[in-house]
Amino acid sequence: MSTGVGVSGGQGRCHPFWLELATCIRSKTREELKHEACVNLREDYFECLHQTKATARVNAIEAEYNRRKKEGTLPAGVEDLLTTDFKRGVPSA
Repeated sequence: MSTGVGVSGGQGRCHPFWLELATCIRSKTREELKHEACVNLREDYFECLHQTKATARVNAIEAEYNRRKKEGTLPAGVEDLLTTDFKRGVPSA
């Protein structure tokens, strides 16, 4: 369960997801919860915590990149995009 306090002292990144899930759970009866009443909110909260879908997507993109690079079928300009530091928006040195 989320305390709401993040690592740097502010609100934790997953706390809003936890609040939505907790509100949903509190508003349902036990019978409704057995029938997956809050399953989408639970999935969102767990994704925020563990980032399994995001990690799987990054791994799939990297595998496709490596496959195309090995085959020599990378589209033009892809290499240039990968040398950009997206946090600063400038080419990396």
